[in-house]
Amino acid sequence: MRSDYRRGYGMIRRSAIAAVAVILGVVTLPYFAYSDYPHTGVNSNGINCINCHTRGGGLVTGTTNTPINIDDTPVNNLCLSCHNDVRAPYEKTHSSLNTSAKYGDWTVECTICHNPHKQDQSGVYGSTSYLYQGANTSVTSNTITRTGAGWSAGRWKGMLVIGDINAASPVYYKISDNTSDTLTVNGTITDVSLGSTFAIVYGALVTDTINYTKTNVTPTMNISRTVKFFTNTGTNSFADGTSTQAVCEVCHTQTKYHKNDGTGTSHNNGALCTTCHLHKDGFKPTGACDTCHGNPPTTSTFGGPSGLVGRFSAGDTGILGSGNPPTSNGAHNTHVNIRGMVCDVCHKGTTMPNTDNKIQMGFWANSATFLGWGSGAVTTGTMNLRTPNSPFSYQTYAGTTVNSVTSYANTCSSVYCHGSTLAGGSNTAPSWTGTKQAACGSCHSTSTGAGAPTLGGHTTHAGALALACTTCHPSVSDNSHVNGKVAWSISASDPRTNGATYKGLTSGDTGNLAPSSSYGNCSNIYCHSNVQGASGTGAPTSYAMPQWGGNNLNCGSCHRDMANDPGAPGSHKKHAQDNGYACSTCHNGAGHDTISKHANRNIDIAFDTRNPAGSYSLGSSVTPGSGYGTCATIYCHSDGKGNYAGTGGVGATPRWGDTSTGCNFCHKSLPTSGSHAAHVAIAATVYGSTIVSSTTGSYDFGCGNCHPTNPVNHRDGSVEIVLSGVGQLKSKNSPTAAYNSVTKTCTGVYCHSNGTAAGAATATTPAWGQTFANVGGDPCAKCHANSPTGTAAHGAHAVGIHYDNVYTGTIGTAPAGSGAANAHGNATTSTTINCNTCHYNTVQKARNKNNTLCAACHSGDAASTTLTGADLDKRHHIVNGTPEVSFAPGTVLSKAQLRDNITSVAELNNNWTRTNGYKSAISSDVSKATPTYSSGSCSSVSCHNGNAVSWNAGSLSCKACHTTLPF
Repeated sequence: MRSDYRRGYGMIRRSAIAAVAVILGVVTLPYFAYSDYPHTGVNSNGINCINCHTRGGGLVTGTTNTPINIDDTPVNNLCLSCHNDVRAPYEKTHSSLNTSAKYGDWTVECTICHNPHKQDQSGVYGSTSYLYQGANTSVTSNTITRTGAGWSAGRWKGMLVIGDINAASPVYYKISDNTSDTLTVNGTITDVSLGSTFAIVYGALVTDTINYTKTNVTPTMNISRTVKFFTNTGTNSFADGTSTQAVCEVCHTQTKYHKNDGTGTSHNNGALCTTCHLHKDGFKPTGACDTCHGNPPTTSTFGGPSGLVGRFSAGDTGILGSGNPPTSNGAHNTHVNIRGMVCDVCHKGTTMPNTDNKIQMGFWANSATFLGWGSGAVTTGTMNLRTPNSPFSYQTYAGTTVNSVTSYANTCSSVYCHGSTLAGGSNTAPSWTGTKQAACGSCHSTSTGAGAPTLGGHTTHAGALALACTTCHPSVSDNSHVNGKVAWSISASDPRTNGATYKGLTSGDTGNLAPSSSYGNCSNIYCHSNVQGASGTGAPTSYAMPQWGGNNLNCGSCHRDMANDPGAPGSHKKHAQDNGYACSTCHNGAGHDTISKHANRNIDIAFDTRNPAGSYSLGSSVTPGSGYGTCATIYCHSDGKGNYAGTGGVGATPRWGDTSTGCNFCHKSLPTSGSHAAHVAIAATVYGSTIVSSTTGSYDFGCGNCHPTNPVNHRDGSVEIVLSGVGQLKSKNSPTAAYNSVTKTCTGVYCHSNGTAAGAATATTPAWGQTFANVGGDPCAKCHANSPTGTAAHGAHAVGIHYDNVYTGTIGTAPAGSGAANAHGNATTSTTINCNTCHYNTVQKARNKNNTLCAACHSGDAASTTLTGADLDKRHHIVNGTPEVSFAPGTVLSKAQLRDNITSVAELNNNWTRTNGYKSAISSDVSKATPTYSSGSCSSVSCHNGNAVSWNAGSLSCKACHTTLPF
C-alpha cells in the first residue's frame, strides 16, 4: 500500500478541512502545511498552495496556451515560473529537445519524476531512506543537537532533517550546516521537543513511482516503475547499476548505459550523475569542465561555471580558506586565462568525469599543456597544501610530492615554473592564495653586482659589468616569460650591442628548459672587440665570438693580449711586455682589475701611485676611436730626479704609439748626475745592456753593468743597484759585490780590481759623484797596485831585464843611471820595462814615478813624470774584462850580455844582436824577435830568448829562458 502514517494523516486532515469549508458555504484550498519542504510556508520559502493553484484547485497557468515546443506544457511552465534562477535554481526538462532526437521526440514533464507536494522517498520508505536517525539531546529555535554524533563538519549541509519522525504531521527543515554533533537549519523549529527522534534524508521531492507512456517510438513505452532515491551516490542513488530502481535507470530501454532491465555497459555505477548530466541542461551529458567548478575557477563561489568545487553534497574542500565560500579563489585565472596553461599542468592524472572526491595533483608542463611552451617537459615538484575537508583527499601523479599542512597559503616549491633550476629568486615557493608574486626576481635573481645570477656568464655580465637584463633578453615586467625556453633579444639601443647576435640571430629562444645544457656564441659585440681601429681611430676592426658561460677567457680572447702578444697596438708592447707594466699602471681602477669599467665604451686613463700628477692629453675617459694622445708628468718618462719628458729640455713628450728612439725618449740622452759622466759616454738604446763600448777617449758602460738587466725593474719607482749577474764585466764581480747607499761606494767590483782571472783583488771605489782627482793620490793605485802585484810575473817584469844584477864584466854590477854604462836609465843602451812595454795600447808613457819600485829613486822627479788618467788614452782596453796585452813597437835593449860570443848559442843568436862589443860602456844586445801573446803565454819574445813562458807560471828558474846554460 502507498499510504503510511504521514500520507494517511494528511488525507484525513485535508478532507476534514474541506468538509468544514463546505458547511460554511465557502470554497477554500487544502491546508497549506500539507506540502513538504521546499514547497511549504513553514520553513521560510514562503510557498503556499495559491502559488500554484487557483481557488478551484486548478493550475494557475491554465491550459489554453498554444505550445511552442514539446516542453511547453502547463505543468512545466508552472514549475519554471519559480525555477528561473531568481527564486529557485533554473532546471531544464529532460526531453529530446534538450538532449538528443535520436529516439524521436519525447519529453518528461517535471511531475513524472517529482511529487511537488511531498517527499515521497522518505514518506513511503520510511527508515530505509534515512541517512541518519537518533534522539536529540538539545533543541533550539534553529538547531538540533545529538551529543556524541561524531559527524564531519559540513557532512549534512544541503540535506533535510525530519524534526520528529513520530510527530502526527512531521516537518522537514533544510540543513544549512553542521558540526560534529549539531545541525543548524533554515527557518524556525516549531514541532520538535527535547528527546524526540529526528532523521536526516536526502530530499529532492522525487516520487516513489514513475509512470511514463510514449507511443511515437518503436517499441512503444508504457512504464510504471518503483523508484528508490535515498542519496546522490552509491546504492539507491541516481544510477547504482544494480537495483534497476534508480531514478535515472527506470525509463532507459535503449541507452548504452544503465538500462532498466539491468543490462548495458557499466558506467560510473553509484557515481554522482549530475557531475556531468546537469539538471539545468536537461541532463544532457555536457562533459564540460565548468559543470562542477569553473574552468578555471575565477570567483569565490561554489560550482560552475566559474566557482570552486563545493556545490554538491560533498561540500567545500576547505583548502583555500575558512569562509563558505572562501574569500580567495586561488591563482587559477593567472595560470589558465593569463598564462595559457591547461588543467594538466598542475592536475596531471585527472580523468573526467571523476567523482571520487580525489583532488589529483601532478605537474605536467609541456607544449601540449602550456601555450607557447618549449620542447622540454616539467614533471616534478612539491606542493604544500592544506589538508582538505572530508570526504576530499589528495592523489598525486608520479614525480609530484604533496605535503599536507595546516596553512591556507598552499605553496609550490621545487618546481621549474617558479625557479627551481635557477638561483637567487626571492619567492620560489609562492602561495596559491597570495598576491603580487609575479614581480621580476621572484623566481631568479635579477640583481646586478654581487647578487647577480650565477649560471652561464651572468656573474661577469650582470654581476661585474652590471649589465641590465634587457641588454640580452626581452623586456619583461612579470613572470609571463616562463614558457619552458630561454629567450634572447640583443639590445639595439645600447651601442655596445647594436647589431650583435647570439647563435647568429639578434633575437630568438633556445626552445628548451633553463638552464641550457649547452650555450651558443655571441658575435659583433663591442664588449668582445678590439675596441678601435689602427692608430686608435675608427670603429673596432675585429670581434671575438666567445661562448656564453665559457670560463677560459683571458686578456687575448677579445682584444690583443697586451702582456704577451707582439702585435699589441699602440705602445702596449713597450710598456706591458718589454717593461712588464701591469694594466693598472695606466688604467688604475679600470680594466681587468675593476671589471665594472671594462667594456664600458670608454678608455679609462688613471695612473697609479707612482704618477700622482700624471695626465693624458685626451683626458681620463677617452672615447674609443679618438686617436692617441700624449702623457705628461709621468715618472716612467723621467730621469728619476723629477725631470719629465717634454719638460726641462729632457726631450719631446712621448705620444702613445710612437716608436722609441732610445733611452733619451724619456730622459736625457746622457745621464750626467753623480759619476755617470765618468762611466757613460754615449746614450744607451736598450735598458739593462751590459755592453762595454769604451773608446780611446772615454769609458762607456751599458746601464746593466750597474743596474738590473731585467726590464721589469725599469721605471719601477726605485733606483736599483745590482752588481752581480751575467755580462762581460758583471760576471767577473765578486759574489758579494755591493753598493753602500750611505758611503755611496762600491766594493767587490771587477772594474776597480787588479783584473786577475782568479781571486781578483778589488778596491773600494771613490764615492759616487767623486773623481780620482778629488780623492787625490796615485790614480793607478785606486784599482790595482802600482806596480801591480796581482801575479808574480808583474814583479819580474818591472824596471828592466836583470836591471839590478847586470855585471860590468870587471867591477861588479852596473848601477842605475842615465849613463851609457848604467844597467838602466839610458834608453840608448837599456830599455826600461814599464806598463807601456806590454800594454802599449792602454798606456804609452814609460815613466811612472809613483810605481812603488821606482819611487825609491824617482820620488823627486818632476810632476810631469807622473802617470795620470790623461795618459790612459786607450781606455777601451783598460776595463773590458779581458787582459789587454799589446807590445810596444821597436826593439828592446839589454845590458845583460851573459856571453862574449852569442853566435855559438842558438837561442841567443836567434833573439839578439850584439852591438858595440861586449861589456863596453856603450855596448848592448838588441832584440830580434817580434813578441806575441796568446791565452796567457808569451812567445817569440827575445826577453825570454824565444821560449814560450806562461804569465801565470809563478816563480821561474833561469832555465825557463836560458835552456842551454852550462849547468
